[in-house]
Amino acid sequence: MADLFDGVRDERRQAHQRLLASVSGLTDEQLRWRPGPHAPAIGFHVFHTARWADYDRQIIGGGAQIWHERDLASRWDLEATDLGQTSTGMGMGDEASERLILPAKAVLVAYAEEAFTAFDSFVGTLSPDQLLDLTRPPDAQRRSVQNVLMTHLAHDNRHLGMIEALRGLLGLQGSATV
Repeated sequence: MADLFDGVRDERRQAHQRLLASVSGLTDEQLRWRPGPHAPAIGFHVFHTARWADYDRQIIGGGAQIWHERDLASRWDLEATDLGQTSTGMGMGDEASERLILPAKAVLVAYAEEAFTAFDSFVGTLSPDQLLDLTRPPDAQRRSVQNVLMTHLAHDNRHLGMIEALRGLLGLQGSATV
């Protein structure tokens, strides 16, 4: 069990590193570009995965979200009610995500780096026995820590794939693992 848990932790950390690497050379314009009305921009994917890492860390016992501690919604001139369920971008819909004006790349990526680092550091302190612990509020579903780690490992990689596809549409190298 410990080897599997170590593998999940490592994969989650690598997914975060790949997400950050996939946007490192992009301009603000490329981060905001959308190929059509039903495809969120790369910046949205970065925002969304960072928000989930921050939220996940809170619900599995890693402390308050950076997002809330720093009141980033207000600082970024975003309405929390416009950010979907749990203010993570989940369930926003195409029109709402299209209207979302995120901060400059440097600010967005700095938040993502901090949220990913805080999440990965906290998960590094967990023991295999804690995988069966249940999530804490504000998570209404009361899932196991194991469920959160596995579900969002797949989630992060789905968004990484979307970023890679959007990079390809921009005429850039798509794969984060090359």
